[in-house]
Amino acid sequence: MAFGNPYDEPWGPELVEETLEWLKDIRIKTVSLADTAGDATPEIVGDVFKRASHAVAGIELGAHLHSRPELAEAKVLAAYQAGCRRFDGALTGLGGCPFAGDDLVGNIRTEDILAAIKKQAATQGSMNLI
Repeated sequence: MAFGNPYDEPWGPELVEETLEWLKDIRIKTVSLADTAGDATPEIVGDVFKRASHAVAGIELGAHLHSRPELAEAKVLAAYQAGCRRFDGALTGLGGCPFAGDDLVGNIRTEDILAAIKKQAATQGSMNLI
């Protein structure tokens, strides 16, 4: 739950950074930050990725995002614009989070992740997706 916690438990970007530091210390090389319950806003996704990527050089950060369909592209682009280049997706969006309080929240479709990144790359005049 890197982008918020719907259970009133402690959360904040600094806690994410502390956890990533601990993971780095035990030689973890890749971590996917998850929007487990699908509650994050695109602004929170972007902010956490910016802060985390500056705090833990040496760990490859990825995104595992759950979302309502209308926010999926904005969340993907927020992470992408903050430097994320590893995304977890689900073909046709299968699966989701049983803890999300909204039946429309689920895994972001792989197809939608690719479309959002292609669209972003096209507006930047670059099709280098990696």
